[in-house]
Amino acid sequence: MAASVLINICVCVPLCYIADLSYLSIKPSEKEYLYPPLTYLKPTGDITHTAYDGIKYTIIDVVPFFPS
Repeated sequence: MAASVLINICVCVPLCYIADLSYLSIKPSEKEYLYPPLTYLKPTGDITHTAYDGIKYTIIDVVPFFPS
């Protein structure tokens, strides 16, 4: 059985810190954002395990962290 890891980015800060690049995406349904340099993805500790069509998924929640 195949397994995959997905990262769920939870945005808890104002969106003015990121740039929306969706207009550059090849697929119109996709959202693309650009974070500033040195942005870290900090795990929240929430991990979900699920399966769909015989594939196991591990979903890890993270929040962007902007060091000062």
